[in-house]
Amino acid sequence: MRELLSWGTPDGQPRRAEYLTTLVRHPRLYRQYARYATFLLTRGTLPGRDRELAVLRNAWLCRGQLEWGEHVEIAREVGLTTAEIEQVIAGPDHEAWAPDDAAIIRAVDELHADSVISDETWAILAQRLDAPQLIELIQLVGTYAMTAWLQNSLRVLLRPGNAGLAAR
Repeated sequence: MRELLSWGTPDGQPRRAEYLTTLVRHPRLYRQYARYATFLLTRGTLPGRDRELAVLRNAWLCRGQLEWGEHVEIAREVGLTTAEIEQVIAGPDHEAWAPDDAAIIRAVDELHADSVISDETWAILAQRLDAPQLIELIQLVGTYAMTAWLQNSLRVLLRPGNAGLAAR
């Protein structure tokens, strides 16, 4: 477990996040999940802003305390403002969204509601994202929905400093 939790860390020290130390109880699954999730977060092709808009909206819809709190910090790192984080909560119809940003958030809503992105939303997304990015967006939403389900169902505790859904 120590070896698995150390995979990909810059200093070779094990990760201490309760979520990961819980998941590593299934070592074979953890090994695959960690590589895939790390790829989506750090080496994916979606622009960071688009990725974090999708992750935050997903976390809000899934009531993902841990995911929301962690990704508010990451969203700030990629340039989202406090006002934009609040707009994520309001959804894709908030008047301040640019059409591209609204389409990312709408795609998350549509996947949650109907398991498909509408033709109208797809057309807007396809003007900005290439085919690999469109595929990645869908996989990102599905992966982070699963992550929220895991964290919520396993009752993973928030780390100190993570305000959960109250984070802004």
